[in-house]
Amino acid sequence: MLTFPSRPLISTLTSEEELWYLHAMYGASLRDLFLYADRQDAYNKIVTSEINQLSPNGLTELLSAISNSHYLVTTGPLPNDRTRAERKISSPYIVGEFCRLILRNRVEMMKDRYNKLRTAPATFPAAGMIFKYRAHQFLQEGRTLDLFPILPSPQPQGETRLRYVYNKYIDDVRRRQRFTFPRLEVRIVTKDAQHTHELGVYYRPQGPNFPSADSWVLVQLNPQEPPIVLAFQMTINAKEHDAEKSGLDWLGGLVPRDAHVYHVILTPEVVGPDINVLTDQLTAGFMGGRGVNVAFQLFHCRVDTVDLFKPHPV
Repeated sequence: MLTFPSRPLISTLTSEEELWYLHAMYGASLRDLFLYADRQDAYNKIVTSEINQLSPNGLTELLSAISNSHYLVTTGPLPNDRTRAERKISSPYIVGEFCRLILRNRVEMMKDRYNKLRTAPATFPAAGMIFKYRAHQFLQEGRTLDLFPILPSPQPQGETRLRYVYNKYIDDVRRRQRFTFPRLEVRIVTKDAQHTHELGVYYRPQGPNFPSADSWVLVQLNPQEPPIVLAFQMTINAKEHDAEKSGLDWLGGLVPRDAHVYHVILTPEVVGPDINVLTDQLTAGFMGGRGVNVAFQLFHCRVDTVDLFKPHPV
C-alpha cells in the first residue's frame, strides 16, 4: 500500500469530517493534512504560536514575504501570470485569531489594518477577511439593519448553465425593510446539526468557507406568521458571486420549514456585486408557482465602515 512518511493514507487514519475541518478552518496544506489529520489540537497549537509571534503589522509582513510561515500563508502562481508568486493568508480563521490575539479586538486597530490592506490587489483578500471578522462581531452586538431589495434579470442568462443575475440594486427608502436585533448569543453550527430554530441566536457554520451563508438569524416579527431567516453573505468584492446550491440546500434543512429566507449581501458602502442563481436550483417545488424574486429573495445591507469599526456602546 502507498504510504506517506511511513504512515498510511489519510483515509485510513481519520474521517472525511476531520479532514474537512482541518482544511476549512486552517487552510492546511496537503502535506499538513497527512501529518496532522489525526492531531488537530497539535496543529492548532502550532498555528496559535505562529500568530502570537506576529506584530500588529503582521498581516502585511506575511504577505510581503518577510515571514516564511507555511502555517499562516500559502504561496502559489498568480492566476493571470503563472511565472510570478502570489501569497495569501491561509484562512479567515487565521485573520480572526490575529485580530483577537494581537489586536486584542480593538476595532480602531482593525480599521487601520483594513484600510491599509484594501489598497493593494495583493493584500485585498486579507482586508476582506478583516471585514468579515468585524462584521460577525457587529451583527452580534445588537444592531439596526436596513435591507434593500436586489432584483434579478427578467429572464435567465447564459448559454450552457442558465442563471438569474441579481444586479438591480433598489436604493429606495419606500422598499426598505428594517430589523433591530438585541445582543445575540453566538452558536457554532456543525455539519451534523439537525436544526437551527431558536430566536436570539447568531448561527455561524463551523467552517469559515461555507458556501452561500456566513451566518444567519431567525426573526419573528409576528407570532401569527412564519419566522424570517436573515442569511448573511459578507463581501467587499464587487465581482460576481454564486449562490451555491449545496449550501442553500443545507441551510434550508436547518431552518424552520415554513420560514421565509432572506438572502442578505452585506457589504461596505459602495460595493454591489452581481449574484448568480442557477435555474436548476429553482425547481418547480421550490418555486411553488411564484416568481423568481418572490421565491428567492435577495437583499442588500450596506454598512458604513465608520459605523462598522466603531465600538458598540455597552
